Amino acid sequence: MRPAVGALLQDIAGKRLVLTPFGDAWTFSTRMGKKSVLPGLEEVAAEIVSGPLDWQAVTALTGEAVSGVAPELACPSAPVLERIATSPLPTHDSLSATTPELTPGQFTAALLVRAANAHI
Repeated sequence: MRPAVGALLQDIAGKRLVLTPFGDAWTFSTRMGKKSVLPGLEEVAAEIVSGPLDWQAVTALTGEAVSGVAPELACPSAPVLERIATSPLPTHDSLSATTPELTPGQFTAALLVRAANAHI
């Protein structure tokens, strides 16, 4: 799922930012030449929402309806991501059909909503 989410984040960021996988991390470049290495997708999402973001484009690209204004943005998958993020890591024996799953689009929208709400 990581490559698909990375591609969606790049599409959402548009030309103002360039996102490239770098091992387990991501390189992040701006048009002004600033480069950073970010350890994970949460940090990438935080960087994307720190600038102007078209939430209608996020909805169109991810298929997740985003509503509200930060710090109260919402999308249907945000509570699922929050539950996943705050749950203990499952063991091989505890994996089951009740473990929530998100599509790349759902994960991306929820990740951006979470980052935007925390950014304020």
